[in-house]
Amino acid sequence: MEAFSERRQTRYFDQERQPPKEAIQEILDETFDLVMSKQNLMPYSVHILGPDKFEEKEAMYELSCKVEYPDEEKRNEWRMNRYRLHKEHFEPNKRFPNGNSQLFAPYVLVLCPRQPKPNPLVQSYLDGAVPHMNYTDLDKALTGGQAKVEIGMFAAILGGIAVEKGLSVSYTGCINSGRLHDLMDWLDHEPVVSISLGYKNPLVSDQYLYNREMFAGKGEDKPAKEEVFNWIE
Repeated sequence: MEAFSERRQTRYFDQERQPPKEAIQEILDETFDLVMSKQNLMPYSVHILGPDKFEEKEAMYELSCKVEYPDEEKRNEWRMNRYRLHKEHFEPNKRFPNGNSQLFAPYVLVLCPRQPKPNPLVQSYLDGAVPHMNYTDLDKALTGGQAKVEIGMFAAILGGIAVEKGLSVSYTGCINSGRLHDLMDWLDHEPVVSISLGYKNPLVSDQYLYNREMFAGKGEDKPAKEEVFNWIE
């Protein structure tokens, strides 16, 4: 559990020192082996954008800015103008755009639901091996809450493993899922969340790591535990 207490939402990643692809694959494999899944169907896909996928990451960043600032004038003022300026005048490791700049991490994982294929056990249910069981289709794994719950489980476990291996991890939820799905032909369904992986940018001080202490000072506090936990008497 120590890995979770050490994790911070890193906004700026090192563009020069990048983990090798093999290290990321190892993290993915370990997560795959550990993560729980109802009947082991794993009703989601993990799409990996590597260091060479700059255009896709740039598009994701701009789409996320549209979530923050639907008005184009405000979006340009608070996000895109600064990004264009940094892109034009600075090398990648010295670009510090505002907003969801973690989307420029060396590795960005995009997680979305998928229609799972039945494994032998589930196929036996579909074939009527258990007559009294109402198991007629797999659509509920895709359209219900199961896929999103399991995506969250995968994301949490992967984050813990990555931190244990010395990597920085960030999560992005405001990825403009519908527009992103329309833009990227490799997305079969609307994505739920993206995960950024790499090493934190050494040029950025800890005050820009968006850690718990900084947000606590701004009033971004968790609710009282009594608001979350409800013991049924």
